[in-house]
Amino acid sequence: MSALSLALITGALTFVILVWLFSMATNRKKIKNESVVTNLLNSYAPEAEDLSTNLSQINQGTLIDSIGKFIISEGYQKRMRNRLVATGKQDINAYRALVRRKVFGTIIGLSYGLLTQLDGGWRGVVIIAIATAAGFFLPDVLTYNTGTKRSLELDQTLPDAIDILNLCVESGLTFQASMAQVSSILEGPISDEFARVLRQMQLGQSMISSLQDLAARNNNDDLSRFVSVIIQADKLGIPISAVLHEQAREMRGKRRDRAREQAQKVPVKILMPVMLCFLPGIFIVILGPAVVSIVRAFAGM
Repeated sequence: MSALSLALITGALTFVILVWLFSMATNRKKIKNESVVTNLLNSYAPEAEDLSTNLSQINQGTLIDSIGKFIISEGYQKRMRNRLVATGKQDINAYRALVRRKVFGTIIGLSYGLLTQLDGGWRGVVIIAIATAAGFFLPDVLTYNTGTKRSLELDQTLPDAIDILNLCVESGLTFQASMAQVSSILEGPISDEFARVLRQMQLGQSMISSLQDLAARNNNDDLSRFVSVIIQADKLGIPISAVLHEQAREMRGKRRDRAREQAQKVPVKILMPVMLCFLPGIFIVILGPAVVSIVRAFAGM
């Protein structure tokens, strides 16, 4: 690589870092002013999804945000918002942070490719393209993994939440007060989701609409089934306690079945590590002396 190319790349990286530092300094005041809007957006979903996008596009005033808006299409922005909602985050700052991570990942991947493969011909061009794409899509992969882990945690904690709901309803509390008790007792995503439902109801939204939003923003089968059963019980006038008791029993059964399924997958999962790590060592220990004896015997002949 020539000295001129190295100097140009170094200057570009320095410029990007300075712009990022300036953006962070100028956005501190904006974050404080957006706190009220952020709380409202955290309370509503998916209706607030479009509102979150509009506000984020209006407030994108830095160079990094402008670059992100330029390289990311509107359809891809929608998919990014859906991934953020699956992680429990859908406010302006979370969306903006994801965009910035993608921009910086793209710049880092492109810089790495240029620094190492600038004189590599067509092979270098392919490696530069792969490094740039990896930097662009890596934040999406991490966000998707976070959403998947959150969904699994919802599956694990939902039976316990329904049990506590059932106990609270049978003791005389209303369904809304029972959800408040669950939110204060448990920790994790199910507590956050119930707290969000309560905030929506406190802001004037009906219980059915709030529960429907709960199912829509999480895309979890067990949670969606629980919401649909509660809504049907409310419409038909069925006692909530009986419905909760049956739901808790069913959810515990599903959790037990999932645990058995995972246990049955263990032998298949450990098969390759055993074949690659343990069996070669065992063969060396057992067959090694025999092979050495055979070689010596043939050498003596």
